[in-house]
Formats: sequence, C-alpha cells, structure tokens
Amino acid sequence: MKPTKEMIDAARRLFKAKAWVETVKPVVENYQHVILEHLQAKDKYTGEVILDLNRTYKMNDSDFADYLELCNYARKFVGLHVRNDDYCPLLVAEELVRVRERELIKSVEPITKLTKDDILCAKNGLEKYNEFVDLTLRYCASAM
Repeated sequence: MKPTKEMIDAARRLFKAKAWVETVKPVVENYQHVILEHLQAKDKYTGEVILDLNRTYKMNDSDFADYLELCNYARKFVGLHVRNDDYCPLLVAEELVRVRERELIKSVEPITKLTKDDILCAKNGLEKYNEFVDLTLRYCASAM
C-alpha cells in the first residue's frame, strides 16, 4: 500500500518542523550561552556560577527575570518572532515538532490501528514512539 496524500502532507509538515528546530536551535542556544556568561548568575543552592543551559531553573527569581528579559531582547535582535514575548522560539519550534509527529501518527492510524498513546504506553514507549515516527517518515518519504 502506498502512502496517501494526507500521510505525505503530514510527513512534509514534520520534515519542515524538524528543519525549523535545526535552524533556530543554534541561534537561540548561542544567545542563551552569551547571556549566561554575561550575567554570572549563581545557583541558589550551591553558589556556583550557572553556565549550563539546563541549570537556569536554579537561578534566584531576580536573576532569572534578568535572564528572561535579556533572552527576549536577544530574540528580537536576531529577528525570531513568537506569538508572546514570554515564549522561547526554540521551545515553540520543538513543540511544533511534537504536534506534527502526532499528526503523522494519526494519519497512518487507519493502516496501523495504533494511536500515539498505544505506542507511548508500550514497553520502552518513548523509544518505540521515536522509532515509529522515523519509520513512518521513511515510508512516506519513499512516495515523495
């Protein structure tokens, strides 16, 4: 059976969303790193300077507010647009990928009889989910 137009369209939208993440990610992470180095904000628990993007939640409220304000300024400076100034363009792009993945899974559900929940609830669900999305993309790409 060949992929339907709906499946191919869903795959195209997912490919575009993934490309957008790859475009936005280095830009956002670059200005976030520069801001962290500039702020020299300290971990409120250990007192260590935070230079790791995955540790920004450990800033005190005042430093975090400054960090967000500077990130928003940098986002505007580099020309990345989001619906709300409180949004991070990278997180928005990553969420779009998740939405497009669900759309792709839904598009092949008539064939597979599997929902995203069926896949995620399986043993090693997230691994299976990622594998399912990858295989479905390959299946659809073969018809593009």
